[in-house]
Amino acid sequence: MESDRAYVIETVVRYFICWLLPDWFYIFKLALIRLMKFRKYIDFYWERHQSHWNWILGMLSFCVFLLALWEHSIFIFVVAAGGCIGSLRKLPDPTPPFAWIEKVLESERAWLASPWGWKKGLQIFGLVSGLVFVLGACWFGSMMSLLLFVGLCVNIWCVHSNKMMGIDDL
Repeated sequence: MESDRAYVIETVVRYFICWLLPDWFYIFKLALIRLMKFRKYIDFYWERHQSHWNWILGMLSFCVFLLALWEHSIFIFVVAAGGCIGSLRKLPDPTPPFAWIEKVLESERAWLASPWGWKKGLQIFGLVSGLVFVLGACWFGSMMSLLLFVGLCVNIWCVHSNKMMGIDDL
């Protein structure tokens, strides 16, 4: 029912965009329509990402992808791509569910539901810059950079844990 309503709304918006904008905005029209289709892919990925086995397979594929960057290997990259494609399949939920992964998925849901602000923007900036740093360190094969990143993450985790336990920082 919800998907039918979303489809009708998307179709109306698509026709409105095509009717409203003149023909010389053709590329802009195509970009808007492609963006609407891209949202469907994001929703599909997010639905699959919420399953335990899909999440495990996706994270393992990401680790294999980092190994492919480290080794500059096309074969390992193909294995990582196969794992990513495999993580998009419908996999059954385990019984009983993995408690640790359920906590991770629940914290992701809570973070996404939280309102936007400077703190969330800073967290996204840290996440993107950390991802770029790790990808660069793996591509250039710098073990010291990866160890520096792990040390920084452990330091952030300790500060966060101390604040959660009520220990004031210095």
